[in-house]
Amino acid sequence: MNKVWLIIQREYITRVRTKSFILGTLLVPLAMLALIGGMIFIAVNSSEKLQIAIKDEAGYFENKFRGLDQGETLRFKYRKDESLQTLRDDVEKGTYDGVLYIPELDLDRPAGIKYYSTKSIGPSTESLISDAITDVVKTKVMEREGYDESLLKKLDKKITFETIVKEETKTGEAAVASGIGYIMGFIIYIYLFMYGAMVMKGVSEEKTNRIVEVMLSSVKPFQLMLGKVLGIGLVGITQFALWIILIIGVQLFVGMFFGDKLMEIQNLQAGTGATTSEAAILEIVQSIGELNLTRIIFSFFFYFIFGYLFYGAQFAAVGAATTDDADANQYTFPIAMPIILAIVIMNIAIQQPGAPVAVWSSMIPFFSPVVMLARLPFEVSWLEQLASMFLLAAGAIGMIWLAARVYRVGILIQGKKVSFKDLGKWIFSKY
Repeated sequence: MNKVWLIIQREYITRVRTKSFILGTLLVPLAMLALIGGMIFIAVNSSEKLQIAIKDEAGYFENKFRGLDQGETLRFKYRKDESLQTLRDDVEKGTYDGVLYIPELDLDRPAGIKYYSTKSIGPSTESLISDAITDVVKTKVMEREGYDESLLKKLDKKITFETIVKEETKTGEAAVASGIGYIMGFIIYIYLFMYGAMVMKGVSEEKTNRIVEVMLSSVKPFQLMLGKVLGIGLVGITQFALWIILIIGVQLFVGMFFGDKLMEIQNLQAGTGATTSEAAILEIVQSIGELNLTRIIFSFFFYFIFGYLFYGAQFAAVGAATTDDADANQYTFPIAMPIILAIVIMNIAIQQPGAPVAVWSSMIPFFSPVVMLARLPFEVSWLEQLASMFLLAAGAIGMIWLAARVYRVGILIQGKKVSFKDLGKWIFSKY
């Protein structure tokens, strides 16, 4: 065991000191910071800043447009006493960006509304004006016909229902659970591919450079493979933890130095109905609080670790059995297919967590690291999860054993093209 620990240390320290690890760890949060900064810059500087005069001969719209101003970005000036031609001249002089002319209206066939400007307005502003006029006309028609507008607004409400799971009320949890499940499953998917490929490449390079022949004089092939898989896995966990810490730091930095800009963007979006209301945000926070976060976090790290061991051992075996990239690609494809299929099943599990394909796939070690994490926020029973965890742990141990059988022979073979038949012989042979 001491030799395995030394190999783990060697793999870990060697890789975390490389420029690629340091740059990769720093570039992700820096890229996120640059992306947020770019979005803020574009949102603040690319929005239209319009001064629009309103010539309302119908006399219905003054109160409506006085409430549609959006800071300095969009302002409406009600000008009922000035002629349309005077206002159009003001547009030519640059006093206003445009004039909205509303004539006397036939409420049954409202027509003749025009917008005069020297340049076109964007679709969001156009939609805002159109919706405002439509609301006022609809209100006037209802008043004329004797309808109670407040009653119609009550009838127009969307009907919602409460979800009660095990005597506990769940508020808006399905959407939040779907989001959390998708994020966790996708992280595992990326991790398995990225660090599995790193294991394969590391083994292949040592085999090509014949360094492994020297190392095998003092350690067993199984110890070497296990140490390499665990060492690289710890590198991945370290990088992932650093990403979380640095991304949290980036968010705090953005909130501290760009908070006013973010508020400006949110206010702009609020004016066009493009942002989430405070009630919806509170509902999301409440839904997250209703989830069993302790169980979810524990489960994430369990499937994170054992899923990597399950697939990392396979990648190590491929690296030991092949001598060039073409052969490696041939054997990597069967390993990659279950991971890709797991993402497909994950999308089903998020929409229908109790579907048979989702339930059974969350038990099979080839799919469970991704699929079970997608199902967990939907109140999966402990019996199902414990069965899944046991099968994954047993599968990881069994896969390490099988990979070690391939590794102990393949790591010493040079210049020979290995077939699937050869792999079968190595697994079941006694030498």
